[in-house]
Amino acid sequence: MTDLRVLGWTDATRPSLTIDGLSPGRHLIRADYSGAGSLLPLIVLPSQSPEVAVDILARPQVTLTTEGGPVAPGELVTLLVAVRGSVGLPGGTVTFRDGDDVIAAHVPLSRAGTAAFTTSALPEGARRLVAIYEGD
Repeated sequence: MTDLRVLGWTDATRPSLTIDGLSPGRHLIRADYSGAGSLLPLIVLPSQSPEVAVDILARPQVTLTTEGGPVAPGELVTLLVAVRGSVGLPGGTVTFRDGDDVIAAHVPLSRAGTAAFTTSALPEGARRLVAIYEGD
């Protein structure tokens, strides 16, 4: 059975509608027009648009941690990323950055939604480490 809901109303002369609050996943949306005497004979009464598939993406939680304590320049450090979402386990890749510099690109997530990168090439001084989840 199809879940039919009215998501909003709009003026037929300027049709536009913003829909908030749809859950992640695929939604089939269509417009129904019940007609108006002032718009005849240009629009046949009633009419219905074809269904349009809209995919709403989930917003995952991305957590970046390091393994161990403070790291001196030249020492090995492992950067760990965990990606969690509201819709199953995520897939895809992660890019690790230190400020504007890419230090590891497109590291694949494991089946558990984690990625790790080990390096001894972090520069000396303050770091701004960031993990960018590239989606699946």
